[in-house]
Amino acid sequence: MLQGTLIEYFRGLSQERGTNHHFTPRLENVTARVSAAAGAPAGTAFRGETVIYNLQGELITLQVEVELPRCSDAGHEAILFRLATQPPTTLIWKDLRAVTGTFRCRRAA
Repeated sequence: MLQGTLIEYFRGLSQERGTNHHFTPRLENVTARVSAAAGAPAGTAFRGETVIYNLQGELITLQVEVELPRCSDAGHEAILFRLATQPPTTLIWKDLRAVTGTFRCRRAA
């Protein structure tokens, strides 16, 4: 389900980019592959990549990390996405993980 949702989202984004920046994306080239992250509890983390069109009409590959932190409030869910063109071992990922690491599940008062 997550993979299909990512494909749908990024195809829509690519189509919008094409319209706004005057190119015709071949939407069959927009893909996403994600799988469960090793070592994480089942259904809580995923890793993979997506291929999308940038603003210049070129295909680029983004590395993807998705986390679903457990929220104690019934009916309250969160999904955190991290995306970058660099491999997950590069410095940008440390920064991305630091930002999403500050997330706490709670409802606004």
